Amino acid sequence: SAWHSSVDKLLDAKNIKKFEDFIELSAGFFSEGRIAESSNFKWYFYGSYVFEFTDKPLIRFTEGTLLCGVPNRDKNDKKDARFIDSLLIYNTSGVYDPILKKWDGKGGKIDWKKVGLDPSTTFAMIGKYDASMKSSDVSLDSVKLTTPYFSKPIAGSMNDRAFKIVREIDAVYPQFTSYEKRLNIKNIRPDMDYDGGFSLQGASFVGVGTPKDPARLTVKRAGKIFLKSESQRFTVAPKKINAQIASVLMYVGEKDSIFHPGLDFVYNEEKDMFELTRGKTGVAQAPFSDSYHMVDMYVPKIIWERKSSDLSLTFEPYTSQEQLIARFESKNYYDGRLYDRLQGMEQVHPLVAISKYCYKYDEYVVDEGKIASAMGKTVEQAKSIILDLAGYGFLSYDSESKQVRVNPKLDNFIQSRAGKKDFDNLIFISDLRPKTLEGYTPEQMKESAYLREMDSIYKKQSIDRRAVKEFGIFSLSTMEIKLVAVDQVRISDAQAAFVLPDNANIVLKKNRDFEFSGWASVGKLETHTVAANYNYEANKINLLKTDRSLLRVKPLSEADGNKSIAMTSAIVGITGEIQVDAPNNRSGNDPKITDFPKLKSVKPTKVFYNSKEIYRGAYDSTKFYFTCEPFELDSL
Repeated sequence: SAWHSSVDKLLDAKNIKKFEDFIELSAGFFSEGRIAESSNFKWYFYGSYVFEFTDKPLIRFTEGTLLCGVPNRDKNDKKDARFIDSLLIYNTSGVYDPILKKWDGKGGKIDWKKVGLDPSTTFAMIGKYDASMKSSDVSLDSVKLTTPYFSKPIAGSMNDRAFKIVREIDAVYPQFTSYEKRLNIKNIRPDMDYDGGFSLQGASFVGVGTPKDPARLTVKRAGKIFLKSESQRFTVAPKKINAQIASVLMYVGEKDSIFHPGLDFVYNEEKDMFELTRGKTGVAQAPFSDSYHMVDMYVPKIIWERKSSDLSLTFEPYTSQEQLIARFESKNYYDGRLYDRLQGMEQVHPLVAISKYCYKYDEYVVDEGKIASAMGKTVEQAKSIILDLAGYGFLSYDSESKQVRVNPKLDNFIQSRAGKKDFDNLIFISDLRPKTLEGYTPEQMKESAYLREMDSIYKKQSIDRRAVKEFGIFSLSTMEIKLVAVDQVRISDAQAAFVLPDNANIVLKKNRDFEFSGWASVGKLETHTVAANYNYEANKINLLKTDRSLLRVKPLSEADGNKSIAMTSAIVGITGEIQVDAPNNRSGNDPKITDFPKLKSVKPTKVFYNSKEIYRGAYDSTKFYFTCEPFELDSL
């Protein structure tokens, strides 16, 4: 026989090592179909065969199953499985060289049964291929994949591997990648379409793209496109779709949007919910840009449940309580105190140094070394500054690629500081962090009833806010954002204009308008409102209903100091408006505009004198009061 002939010729060749290897192979093959083995895996063939010998021994296999298995050595395995992982090619033929341990194969089928996919609907038909039995993997070109994702088989390349799988997420074989880089899949999930390259890795469909031509995912809401996401890689697992760096565009209102250039994208199929999470490095640090409300949202996470018409502006579970803060900055926001703090003791402001470099070389994506040099520092010296600037949105810093992207906010701050453009100070901060009364000794706390009351308020507030699960709700039906834990809203530093909302709640509306109730302080005027709103376009506070208003004035007596004090008489029931400043002078930098803020009262109001501080409340408010006809006050 050919086998005996092979033995005789190997003996004649006087190569003891090859002879011993062939005898060892033969023993394993005749006993269990094994054709090669290593310490971690074994190759088998089950089917027809013949031995041949030309200048070396060969085995020709036909119409059988080629298997590579990783033996199960776990004696406690209750399933008593023979292999912990395997590679299987069905209905294949090939010629095997036992000396070189090389397989030349032809035809066959590989399915994805080992990762839970139906072998009758997901499988690849293969052509010619080769494999080395010294390893436990095989690579194949020009295969045809049949999958429920497409109506016809698609061409591509694939590879499979048998290895010890420790975690379920490591089950990423077999792998297939399409040759065609733009494939369209309708309804990959209900009302969700995909466009891009196709790869099947284990049970997960992986959408692939390039930086210039990324893969795209489109999601519909009420029959219209609502969300578009682009990434170089989407992983579509049976219960989840995710991408680590994905741009997201959500269409809100009639022609507005919420945009982020690169975040962590997750669709949870069981909950039918999207989770969009900002990161702490690179482009992921950028805020959500909201064109309807004209704010940049530095909120950690947005969640959208598809059955809901709300977006939850929230945070990751188990986030430290000390980190629970979100900022909503006006698109024209500038903070002079922040600008000064960022300069510190530096001779040249870091923002200016970076801006000059970018302008000179026309580069706005720069490696960290050049940014450090622009600031006159080494990379190690500049690192903390770069991270600080990235945290405030001036830069996007990728710590892995060492690349820095300079954002428009940096130039906006410089131009505002130089007085070359108008700006505002409008910012909404939702702060869920614990609040404590600091800076007082135990003796001071004991002696002051006011301090004890404030301490009690802070403790209760901290307990209440610990139970809050989100910073706010963005309603897709009303287009309002209801924010919580907003203790103060700065409007204009130049005119000392700010709002202290009752219950720390405000409602943000189109173009930075917002509704509130609570104290509005502008210049010398303090008004407690029952219902009010701020109109950004007109730069004014509309007083729809107020209960009392008072003016702060300079003391007449030197004994009372030089700080403004509140008048004891309050104006009750003002309806009207407070013009904070001219709409083209929100910064207050124009020296020609000097008659703001302005108060306009459009209905009669009253001044009562029943305060306990006035003769112990002797003046009965029902009998003794002063009526003010509609009036205007400027230069407040």
